[in-house]
Amino acid sequence: MAIVAHREWVTSAGVHLPVPADRLAAADVLSLSLAGADALVTAVMTSLHSLCALRTRVILQELRNKARQDALQNAKQTSPKDRADVERYSKQVQIVTDDSHYQRLVPSLDRLGERLRTADRKLEKFRRDLRVRHRAFVRAGLGHASGAAADSTLARCLAARCETLVADIEFFCREIEGPVSAPPTGHAGPANSKAWFHLRGQARLGFKEAGAPSTLGARLFPDLGGPATDPVTKVRRQDGARKEINRAKKRRDSTK
Repeated sequence: MAIVAHREWVTSAGVHLPVPADRLAAADVLSLSLAGADALVTAVMTSLHSLCALRTRVILQELRNKARQDALQNAKQTSPKDRADVERYSKQVQIVTDDSHYQRLVPSLDRLGERLRTADRKLEKFRRDLRVRHRAFVRAGLGHASGAAADSTLARCLAARCETLVADIEFFCREIEGPVSAPPTGHAGPANSKAWFHLRGQARLGFKEAGAPSTLGARLFPDLGGPATDPVTKVRRQDGARKEINRAKKRRDSTK
């Protein structure tokens, strides 16, 4: 429903999408030129691109599950004479479509990336504190003993290592998951409810920063519900929207 609503909005804004909503992929959105488009159109198209990428991930999950179920069912229904070959094929399907070995690793990689980014930010604050501390030493006539230059150099080297490792983790994840997680056309990470809520919050943040009215989020994400019919519901939804946008901003800031 969200993809349909996004497509209808961008069409009304003058953006031509030749592919129907049920077959729209991230690559179709990416292929459009947005030169000269205003900030709001760009924000909605960015949200549509993310939605399509997430849907591709969902479809892939469904196809893998169906392939496993079909292979198991065929093995059960095959005559005993041919069952050995069919069961062998079924096991091959189970192995090829199983990514549990990687999914078990994902939470640890996510936590490590978050901690590295946190350490990077705190190292930058540490360097600012060193500069303040050095000025205090200078005022006391002990500038030569502050050690700020050496400490700052060490902190800068460690921060660079943090940034490099974060980049290495992101590269590793993209390579392991393949094209389905590539930024231009795919969605990185599992296609679960958490990913959906993160995507929606990110989109609503983009709409707000582009100057869109608060009602646009509900229009483009029909799951948020229709127009509020009473003051209590309206206030509750507005409060929910603010919290969702604030969480999205914190997530974005934490990755800088």
